[in-house]
Amino acid sequence: MSESSTKITIAQSHEVEIDKIKGSRFIGFAFPLANIEKMESMVQVLWQQHPDARHVCWAYRGSSPDIIRMVDDGEPSGTAGKPILTVIEGRGLESVGVAVVRYFGGTKLGTGGLARAYSSACQAVLADCKEKYLKLKRTLNIEIQYSFEGSLLYLLEQQEAIIVKREYSDRVMIEAILLSDRASLVSAEMTERTSGQAKIAQSDEFWA
Repeated sequence: MSESSTKITIAQSHEVEIDKIKGSRFIGFAFPLANIEKMESMVQVLWQQHPDARHVCWAYRGSSPDIIRMVDDGEPSGTAGKPILTVIEGRGLESVGVAVVRYFGGTKLGTGGLARAYSSACQAVLADCKEKYLKLKRTLNIEIQYSFEGSLLYLLEQQEAIIVKREYSDRVMIEAILLSDRASLVSAEMTERTSGQAKIAQSDEFWA
């Protein structure tokens, strides 16, 4: 799979609590999220759900290398957010946020112990998550004469398109979703077959 047209995220949100470390509880939460703002909202929800927690540390990695965020939330710098992000990156995940809720157990863990604890919580929750592959796709809206309908449907089937809508009036209108590069192929092919009479509109690329 091409790195430029495929990315890996997680299929759904998940929660895992690891064994206590010197009395402290560490609960990992993983979320498939489109942007940092949604991750910040989820962190607020976690604070509402865990008002007695000492820290909610987290990291987020978006759909490109420059979309990252690490938050230590009062822990020593580099001991929480960075280890969490390192695990996310190590698994090759994108559009994923992981938060770790800590309930302090009364014993300090030291910087190395904290980094290992937050890393372990992140590893544990992501290990339980089912991965989901997302690919760049486009929506095609094609309007053609009736005589070309069979040809278009066969072409869309060959390119593994999902037909979303089919309407009939004086012409046939078909809306389909398919891989971005295949959308361009179908568009070019139908333009040629209809001698430019097909009306074709492509959406912007999106991940799905």
